[in-house]
This record gives sequence, C-alpha cells and structure tokens, in this order.
Amino acid sequence: MTRIYDSPQRFEGLGVEVIFGSGHFINSDIFEVNGQQLKARNFVIATGSHPTVPNISGLQESGYLTNEDVFYSTTCPESLAI
Repeated sequence: MTRIYDSPQRFEGLGVEVIFGSGHFINSDIFEVNGQQLKARNFVIATGSHPTVPNISGLQESGYLTNEDVFYSTTCPESLAI
C-alpha cells in the first residue's frame, strides 16, 4: 500500500503535539484520546484514508486512477471522469 502523508516528526517540529489513538469530543474544546482529556482552541483530527475501487462493470478494463495513483502518474490522461 502506498501512503501519502506528512510525517509526525514534521508536525512536531512545527510545535504540534501528535497523538495516535481513538478518541471523542467531550465538548467543543475538550477531546479525549486514549483516556487523556486534552483542552485546546483548535484540534486537527487526521484520520487518514485509503482508496476503494467500486465494482463497476468495465472499470478494470478501461483503467482508473485512485487518489494515491494520481500522484505517481507521469502522463496526462486524454479524458478524466470523477
């Protein structure tokens, strides 16, 4: 699997505390993650994603690009449907 992301170290170098885990909002300014309550003016919830190719007749034969593949394409397609 190809992953496209900025490293946690990059954000930590910019002064951002990076925490991995499962969490939920207690209220508008408190987020609980891994049992720890965090209070802040702003939160960034970066959940990540991965491409899913829909089961569409003819798609495999016609070719397609995912949100990850498009970054590695070296040519421009003649046409593109999104």
